[in-house]
Amino acid sequence: MTLFLLVFNYKAYNQTSYFKNYCLITIVKRLNLRLDLVFTGNSQNKQKIMKTYSKKSAFSLIELSIVLIIIGLLVAGITGGASLIKSATLRAVMTEARNYNTAVNSFYVAYNAYPGDYGTDFASGIATGFKGDNDGKIEFSSNTSGTDTRQKYEGYGAIAMLSYSKMITNEISSTAYPSTNFSASTAPAGVPGTTIPQSKVKGSGWIFDYFSNDLPRVGNSDSWTDTTYGDSQNVVILTSSVPVNNITSLQKSTTKGSLSPEDAKSVDLKLDDGMPNSGKVRTFGLNGETTPKDCVKALGSSGAYNDTGLKTADCVLTYAVDVTS
Repeated sequence: MTLFLLVFNYKAYNQTSYFKNYCLITIVKRLNLRLDLVFTGNSQNKQKIMKTYSKKSAFSLIELSIVLIIIGLLVAGITGGASLIKSATLRAVMTEARNYNTAVNSFYVAYNAYPGDYGTDFASGIATGFKGDNDGKIEFSSNTSGTDTRQKYEGYGAIAMLSYSKMITNEISSTAYPSTNFSASTAPAGVPGTTIPQSKVKGSGWIFDYFSNDLPRVGNSDSWTDTTYGDSQNVVILTSSVPVNNITSLQKSTTKGSLSPEDAKSVDLKLDDGMPNSGKVRTFGLNGETTPKDCVKALGSSGAYNDTGLKTADCVLTYAVDVTS
């Protein structure tokens, strides 16, 4: 590294030499250069200058305190911001669920049937080919057979009919349901923003189905055998994935969740009774660990949210959309 030899003769300087030398030392130090300073004059001034520079080169307690305060404010702001974003997302989920309930009721008033279950083919736009069996149930997959295989899938038909009739604003593409994507045994995957309406929850969307009173358990079996509680419901479901396979209902372990038990419980408490197995808001799901953890702690009406044992977003949220609900 370059060696700087700076020679000063204090006898040649006036009373301002102290200040000049101090400034020069400071500049060279700030440039991170190696400094050998040789004084040929007043050694007392040299010591005074270096002592002053040494004092000025460190942070004071006040400066350190200010920095720590700023760091604390930044951390608090980031944490608080994340909490606000989460709260806003859950409020959006509640609004979306209510809006679907309103849309279903409006459709029923207009057509005297549930969307998807409606027994007439609109034969236009996105609703082309969908025709339900008019049994009062929006079954994801019904037993209906017809000339168009789309007639079998009332869950998708409900979205198509509500979208076509302008009763939901979160529309999907008019080409989302080509007949070639449907058969007697399969339907297209439920992809948020593509084949099912997008939710404010990232990577999640809404789909319709009819759930019987044996709400699904997603541990060692696909459904609970306990049918002594609850009632059957037409529901709109918040999910991150609808599988492609021969399924008659989304009451399966293959239906993937979108919320943590804590968040699902928060929504349930605000919209309903806070219990995962009863009321308008219900929940099921499990995570994908080797030893799966359910979103719900127990079976039957005594079930509670597993908000202390499961932290991942694996809970499927359902919201009743029956005309009487």
